[in-house]
Amino acid sequence: MRENAGHLCRTDGSGVAGVSEPGGCLLVGLGAPRGALAEAIARRRDDVSLTVLISPAQQGEAHDADEIWVCTRLGPVGFIALIRRISWRRFERVDQLHPGTFGWLKYCVWPRPPWFYVTAHGAPETFRA
Repeated sequence: MRENAGHLCRTDGSGVAGVSEPGGCLLVGLGAPRGALAEAIARRRDDVSLTVLISPAQQGEAHDADEIWVCTRLGPVGFIALIRRISWRRFERVDQLHPGTFGWLKYCVWPRPPWFYVTAHGAPETFRA
């Protein structure tokens, strides 16, 4: 089980200097259509530090983020590690591109940051959770 937790997240060291901890914005790109992640990152590039949570297949689109967390097969220990990492980081806000895939994730994070769903073009939707 421990090896699953080790593959939970990988940090891209190229933009680590811009990471603000605690704080920043988490962009959950899991399940997002091709191209939507890169567009959403470009819209948020000048905002606070940007961390993205993506699948291994999306790594090519996320190169402009300050920090990249790659979510692979987690298992129970890895899932708990992911939730703890999001909670401990205390993001100022979380934007989620595809609520259908991991829409329930917001209910696992405490304290709960403002959680927004964004459209495929990266613009915020009116729904706020």
